[in-house]
Amino acid sequence: MRFFQIRGIRIITIMAAAICFLTAGSAMAAGLELRQTASDGENVSFTVSVNAAPNEVGAFGFDIRYNADALRYKDHARGDLVQKRFKFFSANELSPGHLRVGGIEIGKNRIQQGDTGSLVILNFEKIGDGKHGMALEGLEDGFGQWTAK
Repeated sequence: MRFFQIRGIRIITIMAAAICFLTAGSAMAAGLELRQTASDGENVSFTVSVNAAPNEVGAFGFDIRYNADALRYKDHARGDLVQKRFKFFSANELSPGHLRVGGIEIGKNRIQQGDTGSLVILNFEKIGDGKHGMALEGLEDGFGQWTAK
């Protein structure tokens, strides 16, 4: 009888470990994504999107690096996730090739766990033929433990 009890505990332990592994895998897919969304030959736009937010977010910040020899930052537009939320929101060029995006929501209109949608649309003018080299980095606050791709 003791053999079956030990075997049952092992099976339960293995099943619990498998569930934890699968849950961690789905959380790793959640996060921020940066992708090119428009181009007309002279201008190009990139969208930063939230994919299945792993936690509620009331404040966030991140940097975007890009090839300043290929692109010149023009402006930005709020995405649908912050359109009517995040009273304090900005995207600023710190230097050519370096943008900083951030927001704070002091009320209840935060990004909720599980939310998916666009955060910000960044518009650039093409000024060279090189690769844009666009990359997300320095995720902070509510995005601090998220993945970026």
